Order: sequence, then C-alpha cells, then structure tokens
Amino acid sequence: MLPVTNFERIQICCDDIKQSIEDYSLIFASKPERQCDYKLVNKAGELIDSGQSAWFHMDNTAIELFSSDLRQIKAGIRAVVFAATNMEKTSDQSINGERFYYHYDDSAGSQNQQNVLVLAGREGVAYQILLADPGGRTSDQHIAGDICSVDHLVLSSNDAEACLNLFGDSGLGLRLALDKHAPQWGGRMLFYRSGGMTLEIIISDKPSVHPDRFWGIAYDCADIAASVKRLNEAGVEVSEIRSGRKPNTLVATIKSHTAGVPTLLVEQGEQTPG
Repeated sequence: MLPVTNFERIQICCDDIKQSIEDYSLIFASKPERQCDYKLVNKAGELIDSGQSAWFHMDNTAIELFSSDLRQIKAGIRAVVFAATNMEKTSDQSINGERFYYHYDDSAGSQNQQNVLVLAGREGVAYQILLADPGGRTSDQHIAGDICSVDHLVLSSNDAEACLNLFGDSGLGLRLALDKHAPQWGGRMLFYRSGGMTLEIIISDKPSVHPDRFWGIAYDCADIAASVKRLNEAGVEVSEIRSGRKPNTLVATIKSHTAGVPTLLVEQGEQTPG
C-alpha cells in the first residue's frame, strides 16, 4: 500500500487555455491563484511536454488547467495527482512507475520543481495517475467563491478488478466506502474516499470499445439556487435544479464554460444517520 494522503490536484487539458481560464474564473467566481509556464522532463532531463498552467485551489484539492505543446492529448480530465509522503524515498520499481519532474515558472519570475511518479498504466486507459509531494500552499491560497470544493470525480471503467487493485489496499490504499451493483445507473459502482473527496467508479455491465477514462466532476455548493442564479447571470448555461441520486441532495448540470468536462453542482442536505 502506498502512503497516499489526499487528492493533490485534478489535471484538465484545454484546447484553448486562455479561454478556459476565463471560463473557469466565471464558474468559480474567482481568478486562478497561480498561472505559470511549465516544462515536463524525465529523469534524463529530456523534455516531454511544455505549455501553460493555471491552478484553482479548492478546499479539498486543486483544479489545474493546462495546455500541451508537444503531446497529442485530448481535452478533458487527463490525470489525477495524489499527494504521497516520502516521495524521494519511494522506489520507482516498487510501484511500477516512472519518475518525471514538472518545472514551473510564473509571471513574477518565481520558479519551482515538483517530483512526480507516473504509475504505469494498463492498455485501454485514457488517463494517468500520478503521485507527488504534498503541496505546500498556505491557508489563504484558495478560491473565495461559492463553489469551493470537489464533491466527487467520476471514472468510467470496464475492469472492476483492475480498479480494485489500483485504488484499493494493494495499490494506492484509498478507503473503499461503498461497493454496490446499480444497473439502473450503468452497472457496478465503487466509491473511494480520501481527504474529504470521493472517487466514483462506474464499471459498465455492457461491452464497450471506449477506454477507461475520467468522465466528469461534481462540485459542492452551499446554496445551489444562488449559484445557479449567479452563473446564469454571468452567461453560463446551467440546467434546472433537480433531486440528486444521493438522498437529500439537489443537483444542476453546468452545460457550458467547462472545457468539455461534464460538470455537476451538488447541494448537500441533512443526511439520515446510518
């Protein structure tokens, strides 16, 4: 089991990084706390990718929008970065991963480097899982809007055992909070919890030619009616508010300004004990 502590950030690739920064600034009612150029290099110092990056720090994770200059990456959620302890002492071979380094250079001239391990993926997967040192952000580095945390991230898969091995006790060591069969929602569902956030995995009970992929994301908001009103007034298209699948929740779908990522707003109501 790996020493994972929480979801460090979610990486979203954007075809138009400038437009996506503007769009997500409208959704979050807040500018990104960090904008920078980045370079991704391997252990030999060879350049793997470069581009621009913008970070929105939320209460329980961060959203990193990025552009890719050198790799052929489709827009959407491309990777999840987990914070892990003792990264320097973790053997690449022990986790079947490859070590890379992000070099960030922001407009103020400050530079920093992040050591990451990319876990070796299996065939038929259109995403990456990375491990990184825990971020050192201060308490004032977070968005100040009404949508300020991630409720859950949705992964679509066709291989339950592979997901259990990767995210469970034999892999990342995330807590499996629920394992249920829900054919009305697409098949088997796994819910992993870490750091106040949920990874929801839907394993289809039907054959599919699509690779495993991160499908969508849901954000918490305290007052969904107020959030929907604000977004509509800002020109963001949002669905009508409806009851969520989880009891005592209200949800609404953001239909524009998301860089193509299926996006849901969730208001949590009082939950019945047990």
